[in-house]
Amino acid sequence: MLPRYVDVVVGDVVDASSVQDVVPGCNKVIYCAIARSAIMGDLSRVDNQGVRNVTKSFQQEQTIDCQIQIFQIS
Repeated sequence: MLPRYVDVVVGDVVDASSVQDVVPGCNKVIYCAIARSAIMGDLSRVDNQGVRNVTKSFQQEQTIDCQIQIFQIS
């Protein structure tokens, strides 16, 4: 059971724009994605492109957060 302050998001990790929509405000990501079929193309998209999309979106969000914090300190 996850703590109440954890938001579970169900979506398509291969869709970069939908990933970017849910990442703002996150400070941690738990990646629990699985392809719905055993077709190599599906596995590759979820395992490779999905991880790339989540990682890139999360890194961009953290960079924005850092820039805002630096601006507030200055």
